[in-house]
Amino acid sequence: MEEQDQHLSREDFVEALEKLSSRDRKALLILGRKFGNMYHLRDDPEALVQEAIERVLRGSRHIPSGLNVVHALGSIMGSIAEGSVASRVGRNETPFSKLGVDSIDELPSPSEGLSPLEQLIGEQTVERIMNRFQDDVFVNALIQAVASGMSPEEIVTKIFKGDRKTYETTRRRFRRGMIKFKEEDMEA
Repeated sequence: MEEQDQHLSREDFVEALEKLSSRDRKALLILGRKFGNMYHLRDDPEALVQEAIERVLRGSRHIPSGLNVVHALGSIMGSIAEGSVASRVGRNETPFSKLGVDSIDELPSPSEGLSPLEQLIGEQTVERIMNRFQDDVFVNALIQAVASGMSPEEIVTKIFKGDRKTYETTRRRFRRGMIKFKEEDMEA
């Protein structure tokens, strides 16, 4: 019974939702938009807010009694958005599954014909770049596709499933990260 008291009951949650001010509702939509943009979701912010509310109502997510409902729902939305990316490009479907391979290792290497030293330097550089972008699934997919020798058109079609906007924003994010990467290399 103690554990039940630590979380808002369904009735208390519904009551808290009804008491939300227009400012709180707007804050939820702003958080929904923020996470939608951050994780490149195509749903509108309201859909993400509704999904978070539904998960609490179904009992698959709980809100601790003393926690602000807006903050708790924001946290749940962040988790949903992150999980959405994982399901799109993660364990269920790798970015390369449409190519008939499961990883970059199965694609032909563009480094064939290089000396062993050039190959080693190239591999170390790619590894450092991959580590820099390790938390960005889309940039990693882009890096791997470029490293495998795919053309931009193939990348948009096969990796980003025809979504040119996501491809362009990912490419710009990668470019900005590479500028910082090169600046750090110059300082070292």
